[in-house]
Amino acid sequence: SPSVDSIDVATVPDGSEISAIGDSVMLASVAALQESMPGIDIDASVSRGFANGVSIAEALREEGELREYVVIGLATNGTIPQEALGRLSALAEDHKIVLVTAFGDRPWIPPSNDALHRFVEEHPGVAAIADWSSAAEHGSGLLAPDLIHPEPAGATVYATEVMGALERLHMLELGLKPHRLPDAVENDQDTDAPDQPEASQLPQDDEDGSESDTDGPGEPEGDDEPDYSGDPRAP
Repeated sequence: SPSVDSIDVATVPDGSEISAIGDSVMLASVAALQESMPGIDIDASVSRGFANGVSIAEALREEGELREYVVIGLATNGTIPQEALGRLSALAEDHKIVLVTAFGDRPWIPPSNDALHRFVEEHPGVAAIADWSSAAEHGSGLLAPDLIHPEPAGATVYATEVMGALERLHMLELGLKPHRLPDAVENDQDTDAPDQPEASQLPQDDEDGSESDTDGPGEPEGDDEPDYSGDPRAP
């Protein structure tokens, strides 16, 4: 997993080339993302699900506002609908996609992370994983008491994971050999397994799960997303 010192800023896309769409874990990491990649466009909100985020990306593309590199951090709040992954595939036809894995003690998170890894395997060279899940699991002092959202130190690690994934995609585009190849390409290469990363964090969820950022066992398919406008933590 990358560290800040191991990333060559010259091989990371400029922030003006990056759109990021995420949930409250990304929201907790906004300052670190902006510091690491000045000019990045971030749309992050509490309790946002995957299908809703893909709809936002589609709307941005329709308006000509979706940038070349698209970071999606939306695996925390429910299962990932297959139809949403299909729509993301259409976006991947003319955009590079970074998918951020989720961390937390929620039953839908492992299968959601598996779905993200499968997507990357099916889209070699145009999609990459930012492995926040491994970083959060193996780091220390990175998470808030809810063990889902990053503390400031965790937010820095979250941003570093995103930068590492962007770097790998950008170097492939430049015809350079990435320090760590995207997952699908790694399978065909004799590359050493990367060290596990350190990790990243923000708003805390209620212990009983009410009004939490991980408040549902799943996410509705299609465009009928739940209304979280009454969430007391909504910005």
